[in-house]
Amino acid sequence: MTTCIQCGREVPEQFAGRPCPACIYQARESARKQQLRGYLIQTFSSYTGILIAANVLVYLAMVLRGVSPTEPSVEQILHWGANFGPFTLDHQWWRLFTCMFLHIGIVHLLLNMWALFNVGPLAEALYGRANFLVMYLICGLAGSIASPLWNPVVTSAGASGAIFGVIGALIATLYFDRVRIPRHVSGPILTSLIASAIAVLIYGFYKPGIDNGAHLGGLIAGLILGTAVGRNIERNEAARRARKIIFAISAVVLVASAVVLWKLNHYVVPLNKAENALSQGKSADALRFADEAVREKPGSARVHLYRGTLLMRINQPLQAEQEFQRVLQLHPKQEGAWDSLGSAYARQDKWTDAALAFTKATELQPRNAESWYNLGVTMQKLNRSQDAVSAFKHAVQLRPSFPEFSFTLGLAAMNAKDYDEAIAAFQQTAKLAPNEPDPVVWLANAYSAKGMQTEADAAYARARQLTRAKPVQRK
Repeated sequence: MTTCIQCGREVPEQFAGRPCPACIYQARESARKQQLRGYLIQTFSSYTGILIAANVLVYLAMVLRGVSPTEPSVEQILHWGANFGPFTLDHQWWRLFTCMFLHIGIVHLLLNMWALFNVGPLAEALYGRANFLVMYLICGLAGSIASPLWNPVVTSAGASGAIFGVIGALIATLYFDRVRIPRHVSGPILTSLIASAIAVLIYGFYKPGIDNGAHLGGLIAGLILGTAVGRNIERNEAARRARKIIFAISAVVLVASAVVLWKLNHYVVPLNKAENALSQGKSADALRFADEAVREKPGSARVHLYRGTLLMRINQPLQAEQEFQRVLQLHPKQEGAWDSLGSAYARQDKWTDAALAFTKATELQPRNAESWYNLGVTMQKLNRSQDAVSAFKHAVQLRPSFPEFSFTLGLAAMNAKDYDEAIAAFQQTAKLAPNEPDPVVWLANAYSAKGMQTEADAAYARARQLTRAKPVQRK
C-alpha cells in the first residue's frame, strides 16, 4: 500500500514518495493566504493604511453621532467640516483640510478608499513613505482650493482630490522616467491610470453632484509634483534637498492660490449672509449684505442678478429692473435674466416691455415652460388673445402634467373664441385635477359657447356634484 508522506492517506502509485494532491492544494492555498495576509499587513501598516483608517474612523464617528450612513444631509456634512465657499472664505480655512477626510455616504467612502488602496502602495514604494504623505496632503489641499474656485457655492467633501493628485503624480513620473522605470513595466500601469482618470472626469462632467473642480485641482497638482519629485526620487542627500525645496515651493503656491481664491470669490460670503438675513425676515440687513457683494464684485452678472432677485422679493421692482438691465449689459444671454426683467416690468404694469423681455427669454430658453407661461399671461394683459393661446400651448406641451397651465390655456382660448381649443384644455385640466369643480364649470361654459348644450348640461351637473363634495373650510 502506497501512502502520502505528509498526511498518511492512501494514494495511487505515481505519488509514492511525494505529497498527495490534497496536500499540494492545501500547501498552495496556505502560501496564497500567507502572501495576501502579508500584503494586507504591509499595506495597512503603511501611510496608505493610516490614511484609509483615518477616513474610515471619521465616517464611523459621524454615523455614531447620528449622521445618515448612506445619504447625509448638507447641514450634517457642513457641521463636520465640509468645504463650502461662503464658510471657508469667511475665515474657516480649516475646512480645506477637514473636507479631505469626510465622505458623503458609505458608497462614496468605499469607492475612494478602494482607489487609494490600489494606488497608495505603488506611490509609497516609488517616492518613499514620507514623500508620499506630503504629496497626498498637498494635492488634497490643491483640490480643496480648486473646488470653491471652480464653483464657490458647492458643498464639497471627500478624498478624491488627493487621490487624483496621487494618480497624476504617478502618471507624470511613469511617463517621464524611462530609464529607471522600463517602459514594459510602466506602460500597462500608465495606461490604466490615464484611462481611470479620464473616465472619472468625463463621468463627473455629466453626473450632477460630482466635484470635478477638486478632481482637476488635485490632478494638476499631482502632475506637477510627479514631474518634479519624480526626477529626484533617489535616496541621497542632493535628492532630499531638492524634494524639500519642491515641497516648500508647493506650500507657497498653495497659500498664494488661497489668497487668489479669497480675492476672486469672497463675494459669496456677503451673498450667503444676505440669504440668511432674508430668511429671518431682516430685509434691510439682506440688502446691505447684497450691496457689499456688489462692491466686492461689481462686474459680476451673477451678483447683480442676485441683488435684483432680492429686490423683487422685498417688492422693489423698479430698482430690480435696473439690476436686471445691468446683468444683461454684462451678459446678454444670462440664463434667467430676461425672465427676471420681464417679471420686474410686469410688477410695474409695463406690459409691452414685459412682452419683449419674455419673448427674448423664450428665444434663449425654448424648453423653459415658465417663460412661455409668463409670455402668455403678458399677452392676455395686452388683449392679444391668439398670441396668448400660442404661448400657453407651448407651456402645456413642455409641462403637460401641470393643471394650472392647461386651465389658463383654456381661459385664453375662450377669450379668443377658439372653443375647440378651450374644450380640449379644460378636459385635460379636469383629468389632472379630477376633484376640482372649476375646470368642469369652464368646460361646461365652453360646450355651451359652442352650442353643445347636452354636453354642457352634463358638465354643469358634474360640477355641482364636485362642489357639494368639496369640504368646507372652517375659519
